Amino acid sequence: MKIYEPKTLDVESTTEYFKTSEENWKQLEEIDARAKLNGSKLYRYITIGIGDGHAFYQIIKVNKTSYRLRVCTGFGDNWIDPILGVECTVAKKAVDGYLKRRDVPLFRTASG
Repeated sequence: MKIYEPKTLDVESTTEYFKTSEENWKQLEEIDARAKLNGSKLYRYITIGIGDGHAFYQIIKVNKTSYRLRVCTGFGDNWIDPILGVECTVAKKAVDGYLKRRDVPLFRTASG
């Protein structure tokens, strides 16, 4: 598991821009999946609705009562929440609520 490190987007080439954007998204998803599989909150990500999209923040440090978050860019619209900024510390209770909503399946099967 690790901190998300996006590749630089090539704004001169639409094809390369979208290719790199997809690779960055895949990297974040893989890091998150590994952390979730290991039962860890460290390196998971949350989404915050903003503007016409979402800002993505990764948990980069776990403290006793809070998490340190860093914005994830390099895909989508690169939103940064104006209150949270590029990096911030947020109470665990608030962040855990976002993680819980992400982890609940949107549709349940007949068995579950």
